[in-house]
Amino acid sequence: LELAHARARSALRVIEPEELREELKKYLKEVRERIHGFLEDVDLSLSDLIKKDQKGFFAHPRLSTNVLRDLVLRASREPSDKTRLWILIFDGMRLDTWEEVVKKALSSLLEVSEEKLYLCPLPSYTDIARTSLLAGRLPSEWEDYQGKYTSDHNILASRLFGLGREEGKRKLRIVVGSETDYGQERLDFDVRSHNILIYNLSDDWIHNFRGDIKDLNDDIDGRLRRTILPDLESRIAEDDFVILTSDHGFIELLKNKEVKIPVSENLKEDEIVYRYLKGGKYEIGLTVQWIGDEPYTVATGRS
Repeated sequence: LELAHARARSALRVIEPEELREELKKYLKEVRERIHGFLEDVDLSLSDLIKKDQKGFFAHPRLSTNVLRDLVLRASREPSDKTRLWILIFDGMRLDTWEEVVKKALSSLLEVSEEKLYLCPLPSYTDIARTSLLAGRLPSEWEDYQGKYTSDHNILASRLFGLGREEGKRKLRIVVGSETDYGQERLDFDVRSHNILIYNLSDDWIHNFRGDIKDLNDDIDGRLRRTILPDLESRIAEDDFVILTSDHGFIELLKNKEVKIPVSENLKEDEIVYRYLKGGKYEIGLTVQWIGDEPYTVATGRS
């Protein structure tokens, strides 16, 4: 809905006469408010469902901790040097970015045989969402080979795939920033059976992006076609198996409805993030706490 609206608003620039353009602007403004209201209701409804049964949510079969379990382990896929596994993670990719940009751009290289929707653990930010995806487990269950807590995604992914410590070093490769020259150069050294490539296309820099959703997706489309697609074409073989996923999505927060959280004695600056607060419990929002970690209060709704 947001993407369709942004595209319609962009198309207004070429519409004549001016009187018609102004009328359409008014109409699109009304539509935007209706879209925001609808998405607000959906977001609040989801948060209510999670509040009522948080344990059920985190144990749900469509939680993203099950992505690799479903598509690799339960599907009995055994990667090898002849049939390699490629897991492509587009950090923070929205569903409309997948539908309208990524799937279309990669159609010349990949055949999509299955699509499934999952929800990520909370709070939906990279350190928890991506690591949980690769571990196939929630943060309270992240353990190394000695049963001690770890957030090392190399160890957690190796354990998920049933690889021993030394075996994981030989067979598994995780490359962060795979859209960069440095990231792609790391792939040139050797061929491995398990390859996890992480692309930062719409996450870390998104808070400083000044365009709308259409501009964002156009930017991603350009990056994808210029740097990522040519690189993948040179690496993925016909018999390889590819899983393409996001670790979490994001929504466009509304500047005119921002809530400024003041720094205080009980709430430090590094505990205030765009979509959640760390440490302490608050009356509003959704509180999540993992074993051995401080509680997170996740914002609900878009304003």
